[in-house]
Amino acid sequence: MTLKHLCSSSEFEIFHMSASEGLAYWVGLQHAMIRVKGQQDVVPFHLRITEIFRKDKNQWKLIHRHADALKTAEDSKQHEQ
Repeated sequence: MTLKHLCSSSEFEIFHMSASEGLAYWVGLQHAMIRVKGQQDVVPFHLRITEIFRKDKNQWKLIHRHADALKTAEDSKQHEQ
């Protein structure tokens, strides 16, 4: 899938987050509406996300991000065929 550009619609669903004095993280989902190259319509796009932050001089900095596409039940059915 080649992304043309993201639309303005994006929401985060946080399952868990925690922080200590110098490290923090959150895990959850990102739900967005995007345009895909070659398609006219905006389509839903869902990611599972983990982000880890480190505190540096009183500022939180993202040091790691992992995201992968969240498979739907429909995706699983198509894969089985």
